[in-house]
Amino acid sequence: LKAIQALYGEVLRNMRPGDTYEVIENLSKWYSLDKEYSENFIEKRALKSVKARFLFQDSPEARHHMKYAKNFNVEDKILPPGVNLDTSLIVTPRELIIHELGEPSKAILIRNKSAIAMAHEIFKLIWGLV
Repeated sequence: LKAIQALYGEVLRNMRPGDTYEVIENLSKWYSLDKEYSENFIEKRALKSVKARFLFQDSPEARHHMKYAKNFNVEDKILPPGVNLDTSLIVTPRELIIHELGEPSKAILIRNKSAIAMAHEIFKLIWGLV
C-alpha cells in the first residue's frame, strides 16, 4: 500500500495548474484502504488547481464527496445503480493509473500517450452519458 501511496504522490507532484485529473472509482473502497491518507490526498490535490472530475460508484462516501465538491475544486457524478467497481481508473495528461482496490492492493502506471488519450476519451464518453 505504501508503494501505491508513493505513486499517487508522484502523480500529484507531476500535476500542473489546469491539468485534468479524471477518476472512475468506488470511493468507499478507496477510503477503506487508508482513510487518513485518502483525506490528506484530497486536500493536497485541491491545492493543485487541477480540473478534477470524478465518476463514483454510488455510496455514502461518494454522496458526501459530492456535497463538498466545490470546497475541493472538483466535479462529481454518481454512476447508475448496479455499477460495481473494484478498481480505480485515474487519468491525467501524463499518466494513467489502474488501481486494484482489493487485498492485496495493486496498481499499474501507464505513461503511453495513446493509452492515456484512449482512457481520456472513454472518461469523456461516460461523463457525457451520466
